[in-house]
Amino acid sequence: AEAVVTAARDNVSVPYVDVTGYVDLESAAPDGVDDVRDALAAAEGNGEVPDGVELDVGYVGSPEYRIKVRAPDYKTAESQLETAAERARESIEAAGGVGDFHRERREDDE
Repeated sequence: AEAVVTAARDNVSVPYVDVTGYVDLESAAPDGVDDVRDALAAAEGNGEVPDGVELDVGYVGSPEYRIKVRAPDYKTAESQLETAAERARESIEAAGGVGDFHRERREDDE
């Protein structure tokens, strides 16, 4: 039985699903950079991300930030993405800023 378990662990990979979303975070306050930084930290989960889920928040271009989630299944990935975006939005709005979540990257028309 141990040989079968060892062989299975060595040769079977768990499928993962990747989803991506974007948040726009803006703050006109004098310390707005700190407000955005705090909102991004909130999006990263502050230790609230479950095991088996990878969450990465990255800079795209001000005021847009990318949230990538890798999870074992699509439902979990979508749920964690929406939760992360909501944490960021709530954090920036609590500081007097504006936050918005969207699925596709917004291109500048300029």
